[in-house]
Amino acid sequence: MDFTSSEAYGVPIVSARMRNALGNPPGVRFLNARIEGQDESDRYFVLLIESTVECVDESHSEFEQFTVDDPVRPDKAGQFKAFFKLVLDKAKASASGRPIFRLARFDLAIIVNADVKRAIEEARVVGAEIEEV
Repeated sequence: MDFTSSEAYGVPIVSARMRNALGNPPGVRFLNARIEGQDESDRYFVLLIESTVECVDESHSEFEQFTVDDPVRPDKAGQFKAFFKLVLDKAKASASGRPIFRLARFDLAIIVNADVKRAIEEARVVGAEIEEV
């Protein structure tokens, strides 16, 4: 497995192969991770994506947002709760200059540009699911 995420918080974990495919993009760090039960020769890393970009095209997306009276997470009022259809404002995404980033107000999604997508596909990594938005 070259890409997975932790069950508890959705922290992305990548293999050395995935790390090599990604290179050293701005706004991304790789932290060494020790995986119990894995051979020490297999290297894994926490994929820390520090960049967030406000680029959701709300007029063409379908989503639900947290509200101030949300019974579970009122602290997230105004943030996206779920997307049924996600459309990005490609101009804003591109203007960020970040090949990999998370969406502002919805940090579960990881967005990659076409070059990163191509590198991941060419490396034939296992576990990464890429959808065009």
